Amino acid sequence: MRLEVFQHGQLLQEVSLQDSELWVGRDDSCKIKLDDRAISRKHALFRSTQKGDLEFEKVSEFGGVKLNGQDASQSKLKAGDRLEFGSYEIRISSDASPAKVEAIQLDTMPEPVFEMASSEPIEVAEPAPAFEVELNPEPVNEFEDVSTDGATKLFKAPENVKPILNFGHGNQYEIADAEIAIGRSQQCHVVLEDRRSSRKHSLIKRDQDKFFLKDLGSANGTLLNGNRVDEQELQSGDEIQIGDTKFTFEMVQSDYEIKKQDFISVPSPEIPMAPAELLPFAHNQAQEAPPMQQAFGESIAPSFEAPKEEKKSLIGKMLDRYRAMTTKQQIIYGIVVLAGVWLLMEDDPVEQKARLNTGASQKNAAQKKEEKKVGSGGPTFEMLTPEQKRYIDTQYQLSFELYKNREYDTCLLELGKIFSLVQDYKNAREIEAFAKEGKRKLEAQEEERKRKEQERQTQLKLQSLIEEAGHLMDQKKYKEAEALFPEIELLQPENAAVSEWRKQVIAESEKIEKEKETKRQLEEMHQKAWADYQRALGLEKNRQYYDALDRFDEILTRPLQDQKLIQTVKSEISKVEKMIAGERDPFLAQGKQLEQEGKLTEAYAAYQNALKIDPMDSEAPAGMKRIKGVLTDRAKHLYTEGVFAESYGDIETAEKKYREVLAVVPKEDDYYEKAEIKLKKLTVFKRAGNPEAPSP
Repeated sequence: MRLEVFQHGQLLQEVSLQDSELWVGRDDSCKIKLDDRAISRKHALFRSTQKGDLEFEKVSEFGGVKLNGQDASQSKLKAGDRLEFGSYEIRISSDASPAKVEAIQLDTMPEPVFEMASSEPIEVAEPAPAFEVELNPEPVNEFEDVSTDGATKLFKAPENVKPILNFGHGNQYEIADAEIAIGRSQQCHVVLEDRRSSRKHSLIKRDQDKFFLKDLGSANGTLLNGNRVDEQELQSGDEIQIGDTKFTFEMVQSDYEIKKQDFISVPSPEIPMAPAELLPFAHNQAQEAPPMQQAFGESIAPSFEAPKEEKKSLIGKMLDRYRAMTTKQQIIYGIVVLAGVWLLMEDDPVEQKARLNTGASQKNAAQKKEEKKVGSGGPTFEMLTPEQKRYIDTQYQLSFELYKNREYDTCLLELGKIFSLVQDYKNAREIEAFAKEGKRKLEAQEEERKRKEQERQTQLKLQSLIEEAGHLMDQKKYKEAEALFPEIELLQPENAAVSEWRKQVIAESEKIEKEKETKRQLEEMHQKAWADYQRALGLEKNRQYYDALDRFDEILTRPLQDQKLIQTVKSEISKVEKMIAGERDPFLAQGKQLEQEGKLTEAYAAYQNALKIDPMDSEAPAGMKRIKGVLTDRAKHLYTEGVFAESYGDIETAEKKYREVLAVVPKEDDYYEKAEIKLKKLTVFKRAGNPEAPSP
């Protein structure tokens, strides 16, 4: 596979995918570097799989990528796919057949420029044949499917037929791809300079031998033969309108120019020359004559020589040629002549007059002479004094010079002085008409120049606003940048950079709101933690040290970010631990001392007090365990002696022994409970006055 990088329809780079991975973005390390603010430093990745497939993945969170006109983040690619990265386009093609894509730009046809030709007289050449008709056109072959195998069918257009879009004035676009895009975007196949057109307005798709027009959801819609359509099959000759631009879809023969040589020619009428009566000077003066406007804005200097005598009239010549034709040719000739007459009737009156003026000048001059003889309410040239005649002749020559120098306003002013004295003089009225036409053309050129200058200034302002907004976005001054977006969209609706920036601003706003919510939650958590800290201090004052420690430890398990609170709690934990040790350690020391002195019962009691203060201490339980074994042995011995004394009826001795057991062992010892039961029985026995001792 090979990747071809385009910008505004121009091929910038071709890259063969030799490595397993290829990066695309603004970073210098990327294999394909795209210098566009809407593209991230590492925007996307092309990856070649072990099976030979090509995969695409968008890595950046910002900036969209479109695959064949649709948003995409990850996909397998094939030859012919197109990916859009901002103002860039990457096209996928196979190494064996590199893609060749052409894009044309359809500019609005400028109005013809009114230019002055040389003032030297020229001769009107014999006109070329006006119409040509093909007598035996070849029939157009139908489209056919060519099957390469039993499953897949590929379309193959006949060699002598090709689909085109005809924009008029010789501007055509041949449809060579299976799908072409039409719109204002420079990435389209057909680029329209039309403000009412969307960036990607519509598609023309080929499906075997059929072509379909599809609207891409444009604002102004797509018209087919005057009707708005979403998707419609095209027929040759259909008129398509996008915005203010109209063009036709046609199926034409590619060998038309070759067959054109076999056409027969039908001559057009000859245009007679201007008579000598319309010359602005005398016949013997070899001076320049005023140029006459020809059709379509061209200017020529017509010949003012006297016409030669013709042996036959124009109509006579045409009749002779008509009679010499075959019946079929006569029919075609008649159709062509009628079409030519219709076209002439449709022409602009001023331009028609300019084209036919040379041939009709003789007739006009005769009519003007007749009018001068008859009179129209004003003086004629013959009625003027010699001084007035010289004045008019001088003004006439001055007007002609001014006309040649394109000083049309001054020319019309001087001609007005002539017409204030006479209705007409020589060719003055015609010079007046062409001066007005020349003035109109110059004004049209000036309007066009102003329009282009305004467009240039608009583009400069647009570029400046985009650069300023981009700079503000880079500095994260989103509010200032957002204030420029309406100005940019006013100059260029659907601006891609503004669309991406709006997404970035929305994402940043959501991020700020999320941070505010997180901060609010942290503040609430800190307030609750401080309240729990105060409750733990109350437990500490009540000498409930371990309850206080448990509360302090629980506070530290929370995701706190208040360092002051964290340090305060840790400090208080250390303080409580010291307070516990201050109350516990004296009892431990006392227990050890009494244990060494053999006062085991008192030592056991001291260890018990230490354990009450610090239930988590290990030293006090160990001391109690050592002492308890010794005390239990003593209690067992005393208890046995008491039982023997009781069995012999020595109640006093038995009671004494039992009481010693209670004094020796702790209450949780079994012998303490047994001795207690014995004493209760002896007490009951003594109160009853029973002389007999209870049985053990």
